[in-house]
Amino acid sequence: FASPFFRLFSRAVGKPGSAARPSMNAYLKNGEDCALPPGGFEEATLTSTSQDRVFIKKRYGFVRLCLKYGVAIRPVYVFGEGRLF
Repeated sequence: FASPFFRLFSRAVGKPGSAARPSMNAYLKNGEDCALPPGGFEEATLTSTSQDRVFIKKRYGFVRLCLKYGVAIRPVYVFGEGRLF
């Protein structure tokens, strides 16, 4: 976390939660909204200010969970994220 205040706030309200399979099952079963960056750690750390990069692993378990619980998948992409700082 870049900001200690954001970290404290996040921990106080219980977010962000775990992306582990049991946690995702519980969130979707309870009808909670989830945001899951599929690139994970690699995409977050492989940054460049000159070009946008996407690191997508061959992980489709979240698609199966969404189908199981009838949850819509809404893909979102943020352009220029590497130039924020």
